[in-house]
Amino acid sequence: MDNWLKIFGWANRRLQQQSVEHVFVKLLRDPFRPTDIDLLIPDPHEQERAMEALGGRELFARGGLLEGSRRAILRLRNIDIDIYPDACWGGLKVAEGAEIVERRHLKNVLGENAYLPSPADDFYLIATHAYSHLNIRRGEIKNCRAIASDASFSWEKVWELASRFGMTGPVKIFAEAMDNECAGKIPNWKVLSFFHTHKMVGKIGTSELISDFLWHFVRPITRSLGVR
Repeated sequence: MDNWLKIFGWANRRLQQQSVEHVFVKLLRDPFRPTDIDLLIPDPHEQERAMEALGGRELFARGGLLEGSRRAILRLRNIDIDIYPDACWGGLKVAEGAEIVERRHLKNVLGENAYLPSPADDFYLIATHAYSHLNIRRGEIKNCRAIASDASFSWEKVWELASRFGMTGPVKIFAEAMDNECAGKIPNWKVLSFFHTHKMVGKIGTSELISDFLWHFVRPITRSLGVR
C-alpha cells in the first residue's frame, strides 16, 4: 500500500499543479483496495498535458498510447497509471467522459485531496466496469454500499445514466449482488451473462438477449481480429 500511496500522491499533486482537467475513477477506498491508478481525461489537449506532467509522452509510449477508446499506460514501481480518453470499458461507452469530469468532487483519499466522480457517477462507473469484466468483487460491492450512503447520492441519477447508455441490466445485476452480499447469500459473485442471470433481474426481452450475445461472445472474436 505504501508504494501505491506514494505514486498516487505524486500523480495527484502533479496533475493539480499543472491544472489538468481530470478525475480518478474506479478507486476503491471504503474499504481501501489499491490496484491500478485510473484517470479519466476526455480532452485530447489535457491528455497530452497529463502525460507530460507525469513524466513525458515517451514514457507512456512504452505501455501504449491513446487511440480511440484505448488507454495510455505508464508503469511505475509495478503500479500502472492508466489514462482513459472516455468512459469506455472494453470498447463499450458507458458515459460521456466530459460530463463525469464536469461533475467531479474534491475528496480526501488517505490524506490526499483528489478529484473523484460524483457519488452517483462513482457508483455507476464501478458497477458497469465490474460487469464488463464479468466479475463482481466483494470490495466493489462494499465500496458501492459506502458510496450509496453518501447524503448526495442519487439512485435517480444512476438510473438516468444507465438508461441513456443501455446499462440498466448491468446496474440491476450489481444492485442485486449488493442485496445478496448484505444478506450473506453469496460470498463472491461471478456474473457470466444475461443467459445466467435473467431470473434475477426480471424479464429479459429478445433484443436484450441478442445484445448480450453479441457483447459477450461475438465481441471478443472481432477484437481478436483487430476490429474495433
